[in-house]
Amino acid sequence: MNIKHTPPTDFLTAETRNGYPVSEQMKKVWAIEIDMLQELLRVCEKHHLTIWAEGGTLLGTIRHHGYIPWDDDIDMAMPREDYDKLQEIAPQEFSHPYFFQTIHTDTLYGHRHAQLRNSDTAAFGHKQKTYTSNSGIFIDIFPLDYMPLRPRAFKRHYSKLSSLKARMKAARNLTLPLPRCLYLFCRHHVPFLSEAKLFCRYESALRSVKRKDAIAWVDITFNHNSQQRPLLSYTSTLWLDFEYIKMPVPQGYDNILTIMYGDYMTPVQAPTCHGALEYDTERSYTDVLKKG
Repeated sequence: MNIKHTPPTDFLTAETRNGYPVSEQMKKVWAIEIDMLQELLRVCEKHHLTIWAEGGTLLGTIRHHGYIPWDDDIDMAMPREDYDKLQEIAPQEFSHPYFFQTIHTDTLYGHRHAQLRNSDTAAFGHKQKTYTSNSGIFIDIFPLDYMPLRPRAFKRHYSKLSSLKARMKAARNLTLPLPRCLYLFCRHHVPFLSEAKLFCRYESALRSVKRKDAIAWVDITFNHNSQQRPLLSYTSTLWLDFEYIKMPVPQGYDNILTIMYGDYMTPVQAPTCHGALEYDTERSYTDVLKKG
């Protein structure tokens, strides 16, 4: 599986898929993301780490054998143990232009999951062009965490995570220019603790639930309302077609996609979670910031 595939000549040509126009620019973005995915899969294979397509990427693999035509990113998920191992080895395994981004490697990074970036490219929201963290084109990597089986334990665990998440948000606000009353409110809720330190507590709380006490995984770092997925749906991996490469998917994909989307084989055009992004496949985000 360790052979890196380049896009076929006709892949970068604009086309219409399912009645939706896919531009040449978006095809270039897709190709850069697939290149990053192949690098991520290389590292996971080398270190025997389990990884699967997640969310819209899993849906696209099954329904379209590639990207959902109106999607613009790749989502992957890993068991927490493998995700933690990836964080540990990432500094030695990923070199320029690849950058493994978390709050631990980029203090201005605002998400709770990891992203793999291509530092020679740019991906900005319309209001992000003063943002100074790495803003290259990216793919998302989510940890799958265990949730307690017993209802009371689930409620306590969920409450603790929600509290920590609120405190992290307050800590982030302290780095921004705020009205004095809001600053004092945030300061009251985050005494002496940085966002990074709070995030360490948050991840420790997630790790506190063990497999023996759970029957489901949940992608809670991204969405606290995320649906629980039975562990039995992830007992093995299938490699299925995704554009011009093979994509790892959990063998219970039908159950997972039904939980997430219901009748998932009926296309419903929806916006991406990122909103509208401006991409530059030829210039680095640092050049875009300098030159506009």
